[in-house]
Amino acid sequence: MATVYVSIVWLLFSSAIVSSAERANAADLKPSYDFIIVGSGSAGSVIANRLSEVPQWEVLLVEVGHRPSFINNLPIAAPALQLTDYTWKYRMEQTPGVCLGMQDQRCPWPRGRGLGGTTLINYMIYTRGHRADYDRWAAQGNPGWSYRDVLPYFLKSEEANLRLQDAGYHQRGGPLSVEDVRFRTIFADAFVGAGKTLGYPYVDYNGREQHGFSYVQANTRKGSRDSAYTAFIRAAESRPNLHIFPETRATKLLLAPGSPEVYGVELVLNRAYHRVNASKEVILCAGAFNSPQLLMLSGIGPSGHLTQLGIPVVKDLPGVGGNMYDHITFLRMIFNFNDSVGEVWPWRPLTNPVPLIEWLKWGQGPFTSIGGVEALGYLKTNVSMEEEIPDMELIMISGRWDAITTEIALNVFGINEAISKTIRPALVDRHFMIILPMHLKPKSIGHLELKSKNPYDWPLLFGNHLSDAENHDVKAFIKAVRFLQRLIQTPEFTKYGARLYDVPLPGCTHIQYDTDAYWECAIRHVSTTLHHQVGTCKMGMDAMAVVDSELKVHGVKGLRVADTSVIPFALNAHTNAPAYMIGEKTSDVINCESVNTNTNFRTMKLLIFGLIQICLLWNWGAALPHESVETLLKEYTEGIDILHKVVREIKYQEASEEYAKAADEEVTEEPHEYDFIIIGAGTSGSVVASRLSEVPEWKVLVLEAGAAENKVAQIPALSQAMQHTDYTWGYTLQPQEHACLGMKGAQCSAVQGKALGGTSAVSSMLYTRGNQLDFDRWADDDHLQTWCYDHVLPWFKKSEDATLKQFDNKYHSQGGPLDVQESPYVGPLRESFLDGAKELGSPIIDYNGKHQLGFGPVQSTTLHGKRRSTGEAFLKPSSHRENLQVIPGAHATQILIGEHTHEAVGVKYVTRSDGKPHVAKAKKEVILAAGVYNSPKLLKLSGVGPTDELAKHGIPVKVDLPGVGENLIDHLTYIGLNYIANETSLSEHLVDQQEALKSWVSEGKGPLASPQHVEALGFIKTAASKEGKDIPDIQVTFSTETFTPEAGEALGLTNHLTEETYKAGFKPLEGHYVYSIQPTLLHAQSKRGTVSLKSKNPFHWPLITGHHLTDADDHDIVTLLHGVRKGLALGASKGLQAHGGHLMEVPSPGCGAHDFGSDDYWKCSIRHLAVVTPQGGTCKMGPAKDKLAVVDTHLKVHGVGKLRVADSSVVPLPISGHYQATAIMIGEKASDLIKESWK
Repeated sequence: MATVYVSIVWLLFSSAIVSSAERANAADLKPSYDFIIVGSGSAGSVIANRLSEVPQWEVLLVEVGHRPSFINNLPIAAPALQLTDYTWKYRMEQTPGVCLGMQDQRCPWPRGRGLGGTTLINYMIYTRGHRADYDRWAAQGNPGWSYRDVLPYFLKSEEANLRLQDAGYHQRGGPLSVEDVRFRTIFADAFVGAGKTLGYPYVDYNGREQHGFSYVQANTRKGSRDSAYTAFIRAAESRPNLHIFPETRATKLLLAPGSPEVYGVELVLNRAYHRVNASKEVILCAGAFNSPQLLMLSGIGPSGHLTQLGIPVVKDLPGVGGNMYDHITFLRMIFNFNDSVGEVWPWRPLTNPVPLIEWLKWGQGPFTSIGGVEALGYLKTNVSMEEEIPDMELIMISGRWDAITTEIALNVFGINEAISKTIRPALVDRHFMIILPMHLKPKSIGHLELKSKNPYDWPLLFGNHLSDAENHDVKAFIKAVRFLQRLIQTPEFTKYGARLYDVPLPGCTHIQYDTDAYWECAIRHVSTTLHHQVGTCKMGMDAMAVVDSELKVHGVKGLRVADTSVIPFALNAHTNAPAYMIGEKTSDVINCESVNTNTNFRTMKLLIFGLIQICLLWNWGAALPHESVETLLKEYTEGIDILHKVVREIKYQEASEEYAKAADEEVTEEPHEYDFIIIGAGTSGSVVASRLSEVPEWKVLVLEAGAAENKVAQIPALSQAMQHTDYTWGYTLQPQEHACLGMKGAQCSAVQGKALGGTSAVSSMLYTRGNQLDFDRWADDDHLQTWCYDHVLPWFKKSEDATLKQFDNKYHSQGGPLDVQESPYVGPLRESFLDGAKELGSPIIDYNGKHQLGFGPVQSTTLHGKRRSTGEAFLKPSSHRENLQVIPGAHATQILIGEHTHEAVGVKYVTRSDGKPHVAKAKKEVILAAGVYNSPKLLKLSGVGPTDELAKHGIPVKVDLPGVGENLIDHLTYIGLNYIANETSLSEHLVDQQEALKSWVSEGKGPLASPQHVEALGFIKTAASKEGKDIPDIQVTFSTETFTPEAGEALGLTNHLTEETYKAGFKPLEGHYVYSIQPTLLHAQSKRGTVSLKSKNPFHWPLITGHHLTDADDHDIVTLLHGVRKGLALGASKGLQAHGGHLMEVPSPGCGAHDFGSDDYWKCSIRHLAVVTPQGGTCKMGPAKDKLAVVDTHLKVHGVGKLRVADSSVVPLPISGHYQATAIMIGEKASDLIKESWK
């Protein structure tokens, strides 16, 4: 049986050295691409994934190795993989005084080759480095590479599943898994405990502090290797614009004659040469050896060396191949134990099938160990000249090897036979621990050269280890040896009889054992690389620099290098994590630069008011107060790429099919358990998450389908642009007959946010609570009295930190997390508009105070001129709490409801990072806060809703609730009253885009600080009103802006306008300073709308049906007509007319049969140009006797235990205002209701 099992294991293993049958076909190779990426390692895989997210970019990824195989997934096999064809099998040239105990006195230098690069063969250790490393990197003339700059890129990749982590330094939702190793021995516990005994705390070494000891963090996913291939390439390789060619060797860069400009790459595929052009860039990601090799083969490098080999010099760059830093380790710190340890590692793993079965079936057991590595320690020796930075890493490995495994390990390190004989007794059939001291800050520097101009000849690699003049590197190692001798004497190890294996090393037996001289001899014999070479294409501005801070090769156009070769010195990190970060940052740099040339970005150019003119602005950056404006501007340009990702249903549904399959898959992993699960980190959900996690004993999970807010989202004036990005769901209403006639397909947009902060991350930020009588009507039913205005006012005030000129303590408060301010920007027309309102008899009021009828300056949720979403105000300040976990990119597909109990027990969801289903269990409650469209949709998908509809889609009915998705309440706003101001009279007040950006970045002021350009609001009661005495039926919004073509195009896209509608009604405004007066219908009489399922596919859009302007007596359109007339009166007021403004009098398409300005014309235009703003009602609050009620007064779903809805969908009737403030109040009150229930 054992022989059969060994044969099976070897068969699996041998698959790693067999070339893939899926060979690339040269016929599929196009003559030209936008980008060519050479090398699919950590950085290259990221860049291929990120650039191919832009569908119009054609991307070619070439890799000399082949596809990964089954055995690459097995973490324990890491050492053996370095003997396969997945490595280059390089060896360092002989160097005096180092590698003396290796075969031929040459250390192996394996580098990965295959889709995934070195991530296919490495030990999967995930370490980012010390923050001071990156600050030093930036200080060497490389702006944008400080720790503050690069941390977001580490987080962008990460899907962290760690038991102990520092808040704010890890993230969920990225494609790359970082997790605790699932197999851990008593030796790891002893190592960490011994560190504490010697004064070294337990740390998250990727968090706040690196000094200390910790269990290792690894790039594994559920116990299997998560390589660059599995994390980044596999998810992207089905994209039609990404062409991947494995087993394809790049032999030369193609350069334009007489000009140092790269236009393509020469490739060898299936033994034939091919030339492929790159219309935009070539990006070298071939690693610290092969990137400089390819540069030099192409004539870019040290001129003397190239000339010597007969290679024509294109660009003399002396640093190519130079400046090579490396981390080396001493191999001979081996420790054995007495028999008291028991069976820690399984006996003879290669002849024991149990570990393989555990790994294959459950992702558990010793085969999940990353080559035996279990823990790390960081210390600073007294040799180090670095301030407060560790200079030594301790890598703790344990095992119990048989003879075969031992021989594999000895061959991996290339140890000669004489020394191998002395080592085998410490390893074979014995529990052992090896602690590898790795020197983090070497003084010795190596280099590489070409052997010839033949691209198939290996480069000559000179490590020059342990060669520094002061012998600093050797001394640091000796200090580490002495530390380990102390470590092993701690009680944590002595209880197991731990002892250093002290057989003298051949070659050093002539020196007295355990003297410093003996250890120096041993170190020079059996120290070797840990494959962390960097610096051979150094970033910087000095004579040895090869690339600049944007990774462009100095003096060569169309070429970047993006891999660890650009790192200028040795980091306190295993280089895999920094390589991923480099890939992420490079992708964003390229995306950002392409904004100006890519026509799909044209819509956003002037909307971002000069952000694309960053280079011009950097000249004055240093003179501004606060932080460096250069740094701030870079942060905001990082957000530009999100603005081009327009959302349309066809794109969404094309991606949905794959995820729909995942939603139907059975979840095999053990679900995590929480006290509360909140679905949706939107306007209400963020509040609930923050408030419930105030109770430290409660474990809270938040699932959010969208991402964290982009920096650009913080610019208030850009809110309309944000509404046409991936920060929204991109929903549209079903076609209508009587409204939305000027929109494509007679379908109005239905904006709902998809981000941390939900709609509050994309809305206009207007803070209006509604009329007091709205809430009193809400509470008219005896069962709902706790929702009258006097009862809910304290929860409005609880959130609020108001900074207003008119401030009434009865209605406002300070000290809450949500800032409510008047806009810091006051345009030249605001006071004229308010004077016009007074001229027409309306008072100037605080419309969130005692009275609502009147006009006033806009109140918005902003702080220092930046958007203050609930994600920023509530979630972000709570993110450090250990009991709060937020997973962005998590699409909830079903609420799990017990068959017999009819209680919510958990949530099924699919994460964007892996496209796989997961389950989370809720011990106390599930809180649904997914918004007016998605909350009813998810209830129905979970079997809670109208029986007929659920049966139609084959969804088992859990509870029949006819009101789910009914009673959709929204507001209609007419956008056709636009005036062109006399710019001559306003010239002294107007600022250009560059000045606007400067003002906003440095002071949080200027036009960019205006919330969607809105400056004032008014509430009026028209003659058509059917509302009570003091309840308005029309809201009037006043906004101003310089109407650029791009701003107009964004308005058209966001509102789904037809081209004809835009050309007629809005194109004439382009280039002018425009003010708009927009009436909004607050209390429609038309039949309420509905939200229904398109199918049982949770990734299909819901069907949103409106019945706007269909009431029998035309009340709604007549009311809006009164609103238009009020707007015209305001436009004709003395204050505004003093600026010579005139109404844009171009008839709306479809309304030409009516005289412009007549009632019939305005009614027609309203039917064409009224846009929809969703409000609430689709999970209506009401008593059980109300057949349309979905939740009760405590927000509990009727008929379902442990399930609440807490968002604006519960609001039963229209509110005289924007629903953001009401949604926040609902979140506050819901939190207190929940706390009261479980106190």
